[in-house]
Amino acid sequence: MRMNARIRMVIVFITFKNILMLKNYYWIIELIAIIAIFTITLQTILYIGSNSYSELFWGFVVNVIACVCFLLFAIYKLTKKNTAGIRSIGFYLKRRFLFKDILNVLLIVIVGPITYGLIMKIEVVRIFGLTGLSYHMHLTSSESLSMLFLYTLFIPVVAFSEELYFRCYLFDIQSKQFKQFTWIINGLSWSIYHLFTVTNFLALLPTCLLYSYVYQRRKNIWITISAHLITITIALYPLIRIYISNI
Repeated sequence: MRMNARIRMVIVFITFKNILMLKNYYWIIELIAIIAIFTITLQTILYIGSNSYSELFWGFVVNVIACVCFLLFAIYKLTKKNTAGIRSIGFYLKRRFLFKDILNVLLIVIVGPITYGLIMKIEVVRIFGLTGLSYHMHLTSSESLSMLFLYTLFIPVVAFSEELYFRCYLFDIQSKQFKQFTWIINGLSWSIYHLFTVTNFLALLPTCLLYSYVYQRRKNIWITISAHLITITIALYPLIRIYISNI
């Protein structure tokens, strides 16, 4: 009887330990859910199409709404009361952007696109790329202005949502498990997040790792937010220039 009791205690202990381990990695399930949502969003945009201004406009509206929801989700994660020791959003945003931080921003902005461009030349990597919609069409002044407004909204929303979620909330969770290797896990997580987006997640991996490494080294979210804003603006500049020229 005593032996059976001991066996039951061991089984209960192992089960409880496994539950705790799964609880420590619940962020993986959360990340998978986020990827699934954005995959559905992308498919919705592709379904809407871009053969006319109406399709182009409403497709991008869906994209902006999804990004706004992600931003609200990230803010919620950083403001709700929890027992996981996650810091509040104010803790991250109160850090000041110093003059020497400009060098880190330049490092990300310059090295990121270069590595992305070089890796995209590899044939194997291209297989994992997704084709996006073509937005090159002649628009009227009012149509171009509306698209420019959406892009102006889209850029900061994407930058703040991804940085607050990945570099603040998720980085905090992962750092408790992976310590000095957190930047690797965090970079991989952010790269996998782009799995079903137009951006090639394999070519983006070095850039994602660089963002996470700089953040782990400096612990200043304004560095990665600034770099993210500049990078997205540069990437979308050809389209933005077309819209401005049509106004």
